[in-house]
Amino acid sequence: MIRVSLLAALIALSSVGAMAQKQVISGYLGKRNYASIGMEMGLSQHPQKAYLPGERFDAPDVVFSQDLIMCVGRNLNNKWVAEMNVTFINTSMDVQELTNSASVRINNVPKSVNRYMGTPKVTGANVDLNFKYYFPKYGSLAPIGYYLGLGIGPTFAKSDPSKMELTDYQGTYQLFVTEKTKVQMTNFMFSLGITRAISKSILLDFGTSMNIAWGGANNLDITDDGYRELREQFHGALQHRMSLYSLSNLYLSAGYLF
Repeated sequence: MIRVSLLAALIALSSVGAMAQKQVISGYLGKRNYASIGMEMGLSQHPQKAYLPGERFDAPDVVFSQDLIMCVGRNLNNKWVAEMNVTFINTSMDVQELTNSASVRINNVPKSVNRYMGTPKVTGANVDLNFKYYFPKYGSLAPIGYYLGLGIGPTFAKSDPSKMELTDYQGTYQLFVTEKTKVQMTNFMFSLGITRAISKSILLDFGTSMNIAWGGANNLDITDDGYRELREQFHGALQHRMSLYSLSNLYLSAGYLF
């Protein structure tokens, strides 16, 4: 009877020990938090630099854009990591392909737009809450190894159309739109990558990502100063630019564990 009781006690202790062991979050050498900085890179037909109307034909047809990424992360357990990412948007958009259906008034004279000229600057940020799943099947132990990331958050972007020019059948005109066009959209992020430790405190993270921005609010007011149709058209173009901005990218970052 004593032997049976001892055996039962040993089995119970082993079970409790196994359960406690499963709840231990190891991190990397006991470190569960990290902060990182890196670059997101991708091909684009829109130049990263803003070109004035007379410079547009100097812009390359395809560019390799680069954006700064800053991140803080924490191990939730041995499989999952939660991150807060901020990607700083720095690009422009080619407006020559905008529809020519807008009409404007310049000095109270109606003009029917034939073509826009210039690549207005676009700035903003993606702010994402991202969750990474590290695959234990491939020997991963968060935050080290192969992972799949899923994230969501707002995208803020703005652009200044004031340096654009438009042409109609009578000539070329400088725009006099003073306020910037703004959009706010919801960004969905998917990533696949690998994290490696190169020292006791330094991580390298490399992978590919896809961002899809959806929706959008704008700052159009109800007054008509002769440029309302242009603003609506420009806002739609900025929304379209952001929806495809980070569709396919590579990224590389270095992080510090603490």
